[in-house]
Amino acid sequence: MTDPNTVHELAARLREAEASRRTIEPVRGTIALDDMTTAYAVQQANVERRIAAGERVVGRKIGL
Repeated sequence: MTDPNTVHELAARLREAEASRRTIEPVRGTIALDDMTTAYAVQQANVERRIAAGERVVGRKIGL
């Protein structure tokens, strides 16, 4: 089960890294390599935040 606190923390770390234009340790060290549910939840959290800020989705990833 995906932990909402982990999703929130990782999403925030990625946003901060983007905003500050600094590298961070890979988030794969925080979640299991095969935990796609959490990985997609982190991505979805940041997509939703960007949409709320007025950005729009212009493409989709269709494969892994």
